[in-house]
Amino acid sequence: MRAVRFHEFGGRDVLRIDQLPQPEPDADSVVIRIARAGVSPLDDKVRTGVLPSSMRKPLPLVPGASAVGRVEDPGTSGHAPGARVLLCGWGYGTTRDGTWRELAAVPPSHLVPVPDDVSDDDAAGLVTGSGYLTAWLALTKTARMRPGQVVLAPGIYGAVANAAAQVAPILGASRVISTARGADRLAAVPRADDLAIIDLEQETLSAGVARLTEGAGVDVVLDGLGGDLTGQALGTLRRGGVLVSIGYTAGTKAAIDVTDLIWKTARMEGFLFTAFTQQEVADTYRTLLGHLSAHAIKPAIDGVHPLDQAAEAQRRVVEDRPLGRVFLDPVPEPASWPAALRGRLRARRAGWPALRWTSFSLSRLCGGSCRTGVFRSWPRPRRHGELAGGTHGSRLVQRGVRGFTALVAAGLGGIPPKAAQR
Repeated sequence: MRAVRFHEFGGRDVLRIDQLPQPEPDADSVVIRIARAGVSPLDDKVRTGVLPSSMRKPLPLVPGASAVGRVEDPGTSGHAPGARVLLCGWGYGTTRDGTWRELAAVPPSHLVPVPDDVSDDDAAGLVTGSGYLTAWLALTKTARMRPGQVVLAPGIYGAVANAAAQVAPILGASRVISTARGADRLAAVPRADDLAIIDLEQETLSAGVARLTEGAGVDVVLDGLGGDLTGQALGTLRRGGVLVSIGYTAGTKAAIDVTDLIWKTARMEGFLFTAFTQQEVADTYRTLLGHLSAHAIKPAIDGVHPLDQAAEAQRRVVEDRPLGRVFLDPVPEPASWPAALRGRLRARRAGWPALRWTSFSLSRLCGGSCRTGVFRSWPRPRRHGELAGGTHGSRLVQRGVRGFTALVAAGLGGIPPKAAQR
């Protein structure tokens, strides 16, 4: 099987495609075929070697912390062959080989069934970056948020704040406040009645929160940024409020005014996934998948890259910082197709959500293997006219020759990207 690995720390050029033996199930594992592998900033940190040796396995290492796929070989686990599953265990891409590969042997307890009406892309958007899981657990377990409270989650382009904007209202928050920089990035964020975003190029975080809350402040802060923003965020808390420190993309050092804690009887708490059991994590994902199935949440999806474009996918996440999640599709393009057509399909994959090849057989192609993951509004059900595959979502490509014709037309340029995304 193919897998992305790096044998030394360094830039994105150290990533390479290796051929590895196919994994076999045992009494403690299930083999899954990966359909979508998440790409997150953590993968970049691991590759550059900034993590201590205690937090990663010896090289070489397969990156990737999350995935959605199908059960290839259940072994003795009781999982049904072909069942669609979400991978939600810890240590992938750090202390154990990750998900940037075609097949993986994983513990059965790390798998959560994906409902039939949830697409692979949406399920992968739920787990990539762990934003939804973090927001849910941080609000319910760490902050112990109550209905009617106001939540501040700076950095709407980050996985946690992006998810909190949807999760907090489900949990009863009266309002969510976040931040962005620049009118263009602000305009790209979907509108919601209970979401307000501060443009940090126009006003400070403190001034923006004071304006939006009429000086009252917020009850909960989910701080995924750290750095200088932590002190400002702490100062926005109301009496009895809590700041949950989750990440440090803006820096590990923060200066605070201790009177913001003392005079407001506020508190700061750290968030770490290891504080929760695997059962708590799996149960939370089952809950989130239920909300996803009900269209109460809708992950933002940026695009899908083939496995041999892993370096570009990492660059997209780290340098461009898109609003949506980025995935890898480990399924190889059929070698029997002409090189020109495979090249055209590869180019289209880079420009708009991927064509996912499930198998190069006419019967399965006719079953519909095109899918879009374009994020347009938040939340919403799949719109009429989007390509969908299998039994998930509405179908434009139906079983039969018409499905095969549409697939070839997409590869040859017969379906313009804008038309496919409407």
